[in-house]
Parts: sequence; C-alpha cells; structure tokens
Amino acid sequence: MKNKLLKITASMLGCLTVISIGNHCYNTQANNLNTSVNTEEPIIFTEVSSYDTKYNFADSKVLSEFSDLVVIGKITDIGTPTNFNPTTKKYGKARTPGNLEVLQVIKGEDKKVTDIEFMDAGGLISYDDYEKSLLPAQKAKREYLMSQNGVNLQAKSNMFVKQSVKGQLELEEEKTYIMYLKYNEDFDKYMVVSQPYGIKEYNVNTGKILNHVTNEVVNLSEIM
Repeated sequence: MKNKLLKITASMLGCLTVISIGNHCYNTQANNLNTSVNTEEPIIFTEVSSYDTKYNFADSKVLSEFSDLVVIGKITDIGTPTNFNPTTKKYGKARTPGNLEVLQVIKGEDKKVTDIEFMDAGGLISYDDYEKSLLPAQKAKREYLMSQNGVNLQAKSNMFVKQSVKGQLELEEEKTYIMYLKYNEDFDKYMVVSQPYGIKEYNVNTGKILNHVTNEVVNLSEIM
C-alpha cells in the first residue's frame, strides 16, 4: 500500500481449542489509538497468536517428525494472503502462499524436487474477510470495542487485519530458509509446521542456521 498505514489499538482477549494440538490463545493489540481513526488512510489491526502445545516444537527433531518434507530453499515469490479454505468453503486464520526454489531436500520421498508451493501462517487480510471467520458474539464484541475507541464502523472497506504468530519470522523474497512442511489436502499445498519454529533463515555461504527465537546460530548437522 502506498498510503501510510495507521495502526489502531483494540484489546481483545479470547481462547479456543485446537484439536490434538493444545490450547491457542490470542491477544489482539495495536498501537497509537487516537481521535484520528476517522481517516482515509488504511486502518490496520494486528492480531498476534500464541500457542500452548503439548509438543515441544522448539526441538528440531520433533519438528521433523511432524513434517512430510524438510528442505532448504530460496523464496522466489510471496503471494496474496487469504483466510478462505477452498475445500471447506469456510473462513479461518490467514495464510500466505509462496513459491520455494528447493536447494536441498533433507527429508522427503522425492529427493529431486526443485520447486514447492507452500503456505505460511499469517498475513494481511481485509476486515470483511476477517469478520467472516468470527462467531456472531465475537463480531459483536469487536464492533463494540471499536465503537468505544472511536473507530468509524462505516469505514470497514478501509480496514485490514494483520495476523501472525508470536515470534514469527517475517519472510522475504530471495532469502534462503530451512522449512519444515506438511502437506495439506484442503489447499493442495505444503503448510509450514508450527510457527515460529518451522522456518529458520539459512546462510548459504556458511551453512549455518539462525534460530530467530533464541538468536542462536547452529550448523545444519546439529539440528538434524
């Protein structure tokens, strides 16, 4: 977007259950709430999720066990985020598609695969699409909080929600990463396993991996 993005604060707390994984709690926050929310500039709400899981995905061996494919590759394209499931025809959490040029297959049946379409957690979606993922009570609560904070509810076409996972790595085109992926039939693409641990930046010159969660730098051989 060419216009300056205006971020709005709206404290919304909730908790829901993720089957077989654990509890997922989210905290919707943003910044710089003031009377200038009635503006033509885009309004961005940020929703950062955190997960309490029964599996230790910080352990690379656990990540690998849950993955169908583990690769090192360079991102060639990052697409438009969506929260629409084309198979169930329902709206949920945002996901961002991308294309990966595979440099090395660490785990996977096809050792000669060269390109992969994948989807990562999070992304920027319209508020209209975000609302479609909410229960009536959740929608009403958000509208009440926005009205209490002076947000013009008639300007929803100019509102967006940026969803992410706490500690998530912001992906960039032309950068190289190690990715832990699991095939998803609904999207017919590979999904990143458990953000923020399922993607880490890889240095092709040194062969080292940067763990952005712990700020540790390790060799590939140390985590496999």
